[in-house]
Amino acid sequence: MKVISSLFFSPLLPASVPPMIQSQPILFDELDPEPRLLMGPGPVDVYPKVLRAMSTALQGQFDPQFTQYMN
Repeated sequence: MKVISSLFFSPLLPASVPPMIQSQPILFDELDPEPRLLMGPGPVDVYPKVLRAMSTALQGQFDPQFTQYMN
């Protein structure tokens, strides 16, 4: 697979070659596990407020709304 990927991204290929990702079938549905309480050492549960913040759309540093936050 390493050889194929290095050949695929070669500048010698024409621009009309479709990306490999578009030709790959979707093997799995979206992962949506049930909420669980993690009590052991290691990974811990994330607060719902943090999950909501992480799921919002990102803004660029020069976005007008973001520059208002910085001022």
